[in-house]
Formats: sequence, structure tokens, C-alpha cells
Amino acid sequence: MIIGFVENGEVRVYDDLSHAMDDWAKFPADLLSDVIVLYEDDGTWLKPVASYGPRRWFPWLRKLISVHMVRADKDLGHQDTLEYLLLYEATSLAPNHLVSNLEELRLRFPCEE
Repeated sequence: MIIGFVENGEVRVYDDLSHAMDDWAKFPADLLSDVIVLYEDDGTWLKPVASYGPRRWFPWLRKLISVHMVRADKDLGHQDTLEYLLLYEATSLAPNHLVSNLEELRLRFPCEE
């Protein structure tokens, strides 16, 4: 299970990473700019890593080709934890067949204050 947190507070739950990437791979810049932040079902943040095409005419312009996700180290500290986001910033849950409501996710990932 992959849990996505969209910048507007919506939580999306996917079967696996390939299912999440079916929705978001066509928007690689959104993955890089945290429009959506993805977490594995153990709460580990999935860090986006970009692949760029060769530079053409201007050396500072590179074409973004794709983004793939890698498990981030726990001590990386770049993103808020999934527990924090669910408790303080989640406002809605997109329909899915894995989780029925936000409270169910909050119980699964309790935030230690």
C-alpha cells in the first residue's frame, strides 16, 4: 500500500507504487515539487529522483524526462512524517478500496506528540 498526501490536504491510497505512478508519472514536476508526497505502508517517505535529458542549446536548460521513487533514510528529515500529516493536515480521503476513512489511517499511524 502506498499513501499519497496531496498539497491540498487530500489523502490518496494506492495498491502499490506502480499504481501511484500510473496517476503521477505523467506529472514529474508535481512529484519533485511536493504537490504529492508518497509514503510506503510502513510510513517511510518515498523520495523522488529525477532523470533529465541531455542539455541542448542552453547549458542551464535540461528537459525533465521522468521521476522514480526511492525509499528515504529515516534521518533524512526532509519531509514531515506521515503520522504528522494525517493528524494535523489531512482533510479528506479520496475514494479507494483499501481504507474507508481517515480515522482508520490515523489509528494505523498514530502520531507521537
